[in-house]
Parts: sequence; structure tokens; C-alpha cells
Amino acid sequence: MINGDVILNEALEEIKGLVEIKLKQAAYIQDLLQKNKELQHELDMRDKLKGGDSSESTKPDTSHKQETN
Repeated sequence: MINGDVILNEALEEIKGLVEIKLKQAAYIQDLLQKNKELQHELDMRDKLKGGDSSESTKPDTSHKQETN
């Protein structure tokens, strides 16, 4: 017979697993954002060395960028 405590414990374990996945995803996204920032900086430096025109900037439009934790 399954009682309420067993169901509750299983649900809590499932929630803990989902939270762990979410934290791993957040860390992965932060890593990707950092790599993107580094690559953008590298592109900007290449543009400067080539004497790039500011109208042809490789910089993305960040006016709508969301704030991350």
C-alpha cells in the first residue's frame, strides 16, 4: 500500500532533481555568455586592427538584453 508520505518523498526527490538540472543549465548558460563576450571582444579587436568602419560593426544590438542572475 502506498501512503501519502511515500508519494510526498518521491515528489520531493523529483523536485530536487529538477532544481539540480536547472542549476546546471544556468551555469552552462553563464559559461556560454562569457565565451560569447570573449569572442565579441576578439572580433572588436580585429575590426580595430583592420580599421573597420563603425557602420559595419559586429556588435549585436543589446538594447533588449535581459538581465541575468
